[in-house]
Amino acid sequence: MLRNLLLAFSIALFALASCGDSEKPGAPEQSGGSTNTEVSKGTIDPSLIGVQLSKKGLENKFPELVEQARKELASVSGLDLADLEFKIADEEKILDTLVANLSFQDIGKEEDYEREDLRELSRGMIGIYSMTEGKVYVSLDNFEWLTDVMEMPGSFTKEVLFAVIAHEGVHAIADRKYGLVKLIESMSNESELMAANAVIEGYAQVIARDVCAKTNMTKGIDGMTELITTVPDIDDPVAKMQIAVMVQQFAFAYVEGESFLNALVAAKGEAGLDQAFAAPPTSRAYVNNPDWYMDPNKRPGADYQVEDALDVFDAFFAEDEWTTQRQDFDKGLLRTAASALPEEDVKEYVDAVIQTRLTLGMAGGVLDQQLVVCALHHCQSIDHAVRFVELSKQLVNAKEEMMKDSATQITESKMDEVDKPGFSGFKLSQTVDVGGSEVGTQTVQIIKGDLVCEMTFVNTEYDQEDAVQLAFDVLNKATSVDKSED
Repeated sequence: MLRNLLLAFSIALFALASCGDSEKPGAPEQSGGSTNTEVSKGTIDPSLIGVQLSKKGLENKFPELVEQARKELASVSGLDLADLEFKIADEEKILDTLVANLSFQDIGKEEDYEREDLRELSRGMIGIYSMTEGKVYVSLDNFEWLTDVMEMPGSFTKEVLFAVIAHEGVHAIADRKYGLVKLIESMSNESELMAANAVIEGYAQVIARDVCAKTNMTKGIDGMTELITTVPDIDDPVAKMQIAVMVQQFAFAYVEGESFLNALVAAKGEAGLDQAFAAPPTSRAYVNNPDWYMDPNKRPGADYQVEDALDVFDAFFAEDEWTTQRQDFDKGLLRTAASALPEEDVKEYVDAVIQTRLTLGMAGGVLDQQLVVCALHHCQSIDHAVRFVELSKQLVNAKEEMMKDSATQITESKMDEVDKPGFSGFKLSQTVDVGGSEVGTQTVQIIKGDLVCEMTFVNTEYDQEDAVQLAFDVLNKATSVDKSED
């Protein structure tokens, strides 16, 4: 159940290998017609503030808002929603429903997690659609708590509550039209599941936004989205960066999913929505680039054997007990990773990369986690690849400066150049003090042509020279000619 949570935390650690802190991490960056997820500080745009009521006031308004949403949702969908139940629930019911819903997302069923492991996640959920009961539950307690902890009391409004009701009601519509359990259970890996979730949440955003517009509640859907994409304004820059990456991971489905489905509707009309559920995108790269989804031949890099190359990395750890996953690392995450640099360098860093695919291996728990990551960055050109690595070196120094103001301190750091015919780059070895415990990290970035292989090892004991050779092997495989169709 919690592998998506663990994945988000792990990607945060990977991002920290070359990241810093700034006033606004993860500002939007255009990518193939889609706007990458923006995360913002813990203040709400004053223009989004609607009618603020007490919790009792919202409870009294709840039946009226439900019937207003039900009417509009039925009109938009053409479905009879008279039997759809909307109920106010306490935080325990939200938690129970989350546990039940996530049981359908256990890819491979390798791991079991306790109910309490999900409590903090469920605490931040205002509403949830139960895929087992076919009902919508809304927690005003969670709503009040979330706006308080995010220091966004201006979001505690009837407009935002209406948007939550409408959004969760759309999940019921999608379930009745497309079968959400069947869709989720058909996913074969985490990458597919993340992309399918973007379709599910994006569809809810598109329809709920339409309903909010028709009822003069647009402030509600904007305010709800602001809550989803906001990073608490905390002092520790390392913790803040980890949270920023996690927020981007979770907000991706809502923000990028909505952009993806809007692009499909613009190109194909309502049939685009049906297509997204019938044949969901298989990775977040296709969600970020709907033109690639509609015509896969437009996706660059077809001559590279990316998945085979990442298999080489996975095979290196085959004898050890690692849980491995494949993911895309999009431009929004790259921007957050580079946010210590001046803005013009951040833009150059992000623009250098067309797309990034990574494989991630995890062992241990959140507090004693071991992590191995291999990312293949496909750059715009050889010159862009060289510049990307140059900026990555600058990020190392920026990270060290950032950590001077954090509870996490770098106590040792050594960087060396790597120069071999056909390859160039650097290797980095660091020791990090985390709450009195020393953790070793190693990073390797190697260029071959317009590809950059970036490897990160956290809390492991693998030899760095073996890692460099592994990067050579991965790049050689990625650039090899596929003879299978000859």
